[in-house]
Amino acid sequence: MTYSSKLFNLKNKKIILTGCFGLLGTEFSNYLLKNGAIVIGIDLEFKKKFKKHNRFFFYKSDLSKPESIKKTCDKIIKKYKKIDCLINNAAINETIDKNLKSNFLDLDLLEFDKFSDVNIKAILYLSKYFHKILKKGNGGSIINIGSIYGIVSPDHKIYNKDKEIKNQKNILYTVTKSSLIGLTKHLAVIFAKDRIRVNCTCFGGVENKQNKNFLKKYSNNTPMNRLAKKDEFNGLINFLISDAASYITGSNIVVDGGLTII
Repeated sequence: MTYSSKLFNLKNKKIILTGCFGLLGTEFSNYLLKNGAIVIGIDLEFKKKFKKHNRFFFYKSDLSKPESIKKTCDKIIKKYKKIDCLINNAAINETIDKNLKSNFLDLDLLEFDKFSDVNIKAILYLSKYFHKILKKGNGGSIINIGSIYGIVSPDHKIYNKDKEIKNQKNILYTVTKSSLIGLTKHLAVIFAKDRIRVNCTCFGGVENKQNKNFLKKYSNNTPMNRLAKKDEFNGLINFLISDAASYITGSNIVVDGGLTII
């Protein structure tokens, strides 16, 4: 094995991945397994279409409920004395929960709890509980999956068919994804002494069978003139897990085709 391949090697690394059956979660699961990692997946339900693998281990958990998180973490900690990475990928927004309203003036602000429970609180709980098995050996990595809407406001026009803005991206998604960046920096500082690196990624839009009107509008806002393909984030995830990123912590890495620079 060459020095460079050893640097990025994921073989036998134990990786906890929340939201393992979502669009990106499924992509990350398959990529990590193909590259020799052991994936400990957490989600609400097992996805029957997901191809079973002898290095994939599933734990059912509702990340909106602290007692469910604690129960799942206890099981994992009991089985695995050491893990290499925690990927906080699970999140909630109005496209996942159809009962959530989008428009700010129609919003019941009590719905903030639904967003914060999964998008912020769950990450705090998971980071706290898994700290003890992340710090063993040479330490580990926490990767928080964020969004460009944590650093810029959505262009609401692209979510509407005409010029009148009837539909809005939910402000509570923006609030929680923005908070995630601050959470990442704070944890990076307090976990550094235990050799645990904590970084955040801000991903742009991903192709997922959207209508042509949306694809055109979104692409026109992006210097690379397109949305991301779901496999275009794998390289960054690999890098942040690996020894190649051993001196990177507290960073917020944007992958958006240039959308946030214009």
